[in-house]
Amino acid sequence: MSKLVQASDGTLYSVDLDRNTCSCGQKTCEHLIIATDVYRNHGKRHRFSIMSASHKSGRTSSIEWAMPWAEVFASISGIGKVATYFSKCIFEDSRNLKLWAQIRNNELTSEQQVRGFILSRKKWENLPGFGEHLTWWTAAHSVYLHNKSSWNEAKLRRQIRKYQTPLEGYEIWFLVKEKKHFRPALWEELAVRAEREKNERLQWYLQYRPESGYEIMVGLELAINAFDESASEFHPDSPNPESYVPAFHEQYEDIHSYAGRRNFMHWFSPLLQGTLPPESKLSLQLSGQLWGCAFRHAAFNQRRTITLSPGRLIPWQDVRLEQETSSVAELDSLFYKSTYAALEKKGRWKPPVTPRATLPLSEELSIPE
Repeated sequence: MSKLVQASDGTLYSVDLDRNTCSCGQKTCEHLIIATDVYRNHGKRHRFSIMSASHKSGRTSSIEWAMPWAEVFASISGIGKVATYFSKCIFEDSRNLKLWAQIRNNELTSEQQVRGFILSRKKWENLPGFGEHLTWWTAAHSVYLHNKSSWNEAKLRRQIRKYQTPLEGYEIWFLVKEKKHFRPALWEELAVRAEREKNERLQWYLQYRPESGYEIMVGLELAINAFDESASEFHPDSPNPESYVPAFHEQYEDIHSYAGRRNFMHWFSPLLQGTLPPESKLSLQLSGQLWGCAFRHAAFNQRRTITLSPGRLIPWQDVRLEQETSSVAELDSLFYKSTYAALEKKGRWKPPVTPRATLPLSEELSIPE
């Protein structure tokens, strides 16, 4: 059985797993080790890196870039598990309600679900109304920290009945993320509001009984009609490239891996200052961290893309983040508490002692119609 494995310089080598040989000519090489792990040992050594690379490459919306990783992921876990994994990420990276409903209705094969995720327009790809999404999100987090002691179920119900801006909705989201016992009240009030305002899209959405964190966020957006049909569009399809195991570049190592976490912590200080030297090899452009989200939103706002060509990302230093780095770190720490606790212990980061007071949400930022 012969398999192709890509080296770090882009060269493809043919590995014969029956003879334990590689066309690179070396008796023992990384290409043979990787191919053996993927196709003989079900990814025992590289499983997490493969999952991470599959998700990150899917964020590029490129079949050429993402499908080889999806196929490798399927080789170690089965295509059904790959589809399940990506179906849980739809609202993390997009707002494709059509794909989400098709999966809920069991209308798609596993292969179609994976392809649908890759080709979906991502939420940072200049979706109408999403140009300021991350700015609203970071602002709402700051407001929530300032107001969190005032929240109770009665206030939650009142707010759901009357809020009108994404910032107000996202503040509610931070509340129910932290205090999950409020979620039943949230769904009850969203259903009441949908009926009262004859919001057909929200009523349609609620019939599927959404429940995850990102599904709550979408429900809060739909309640104020913060949705555009173009969010359910797909990029043009293209043929699958030749099957091979792509190289494990730095862009697939982030805070979730030991090496990536160590590198992130080492270079955190310059990152917080708004710079990231190339020698850091810290590639966060495709990361699920808030740093990656901030980069992608800014890159599309400024450059209309995050890639230069398949396999090449816009350099970090070529994009100006549009949120304060302290705000990005503050929100990122909500999701990666242990890492930021370690940074604080080393004296590299200090969380705000007292959450800063802000203007009312409707006054803090200009909200587009």
